[in-house]
Amino acid sequence: MNSRRVDRVIALYRAGTPDEAAALALSELAEESQDITLWYVAALCFARLGDFGTVLEIVATVNRRLQPAPLFINRVCHWLLDDRHFGALRAFLAAIPENHVGQIIVLYYAACTWLVTGDHDRALELFSRFRRLVPAFLPAVPFLTDERLNVVLRHGRLTATPAEIAALPDTGYEPPVSNLCFHTDPIPVTTGTGEPAGPIYSCSADPKYIEVFAPSFIEALAGHDRPTLLHLSLVNGDAALVARITGLCRRFPHLRADVSTVQTRHASSTLYACARFLTLPAVLARYRAPVITLDIDVAVDQRLRAFEPMFRSPAKPFDLACFRTRRNEPGSIYNARVIVWQPTAGTQDFLQVFETFCAQRADEIPALNWMLDQAGLFSIRHYFLAIGRPLTFTTLNDLTGLTLDQASHNLCPDLGEKSALRGGRLQFSLDAVNP
Repeated sequence: MNSRRVDRVIALYRAGTPDEAAALALSELAEESQDITLWYVAALCFARLGDFGTVLEIVATVNRRLQPAPLFINRVCHWLLDDRHFGALRAFLAAIPENHVGQIIVLYYAACTWLVTGDHDRALELFSRFRRLVPAFLPAVPFLTDERLNVVLRHGRLTATPAEIAALPDTGYEPPVSNLCFHTDPIPVTTGTGEPAGPIYSCSADPKYIEVFAPSFIEALAGHDRPTLLHLSLVNGDAALVARITGLCRRFPHLRADVSTVQTRHASSTLYACARFLTLPAVLARYRAPVITLDIDVAVDQRLRAFEPMFRSPAKPFDLACFRTRRNEPGSIYNARVIVWQPTAGTQDFLQVFETFCAQRADEIPALNWMLDQAGLFSIRHYFLAIGRPLTFTTLNDLTGLTLDQASHNLCPDLGEKSALRGGRLQFSLDAVNP
């Protein structure tokens, strides 16, 4: 089909005339039934019109001819969510049979609509239902082998309701990391005149990420004349790696560095990412000063560093602050790339809950638990709000007026390279999945 005519169908859909767009799409499909974009738009239009019987007929036809039903439904629902047609997604969930292969996918996107509109209780209840249904749908839905459906799987099952978090054990579980050991003397956190010299930047990573990113990370943070305090925790690092990193830090005259090691038996990219939170209580206790946790593949912009005095002495006290995104998924609403933590009781309480939250998923493979840290930020924040537990969780957007991309940039923009570092493409056994 001529691309201009496809564009015409999409334009009618975007213009709020789904009936006209549907009619044109169906007339064109009578001649060119292999054009998957037309099938997408036709399904979108009938969903907008509330005709879910026709939507499911389209799904069945496409499943026979062009594309498996789960992949098609995922694309249609993603499009509806991005276009903010929340009513259509909620109606789709009410209409789709419970035994339909696409029901669990529609359930996920309907939950996201409540998330976006601010009803987090309802969203989390639907995500909890999603998580319980996953094992039954795994044989039919390629959650573990299709990249886009794997995103749905992880976001949908990593959150927790306040009741589920409250039921987590306070003791009796294996801490995800242990044997934290500092290998250098504490950094002086005051200047020679007694003024605060913080905050302290803190990062944790495994030896593989350290080898790839530590030189550029340290240079980006300390390669200028601004005094910089850094704590770097090497997860499963050895004495040789400590010596190399300590030597690297000494090359920068304005950098004061503190290097530690911590051990974990969970040799996964997810636990290495979570380690910055799991080691943080010890860092906060060691320095009693604000700490800014970073990804090791991130460079902090000087525009953010200009706010260091405010982080040391905020006009409005807070416990922690991170960037809020415009994303629709529960594990992406709050970004963990840059987080400012204050040495407060609220921060310590949050981190204790995070450790128990993390421990429940620590044994899982990255295809199941990647982005656990960000799912924890969202779920635990809501838990504290729901039970009235004191916590001042704010956003760096509000504190600084910056966006995430203005405050920092990624040292590894190649997503394929990052995926390879995390362990490559998705090929895992269904036996690894539990609710």
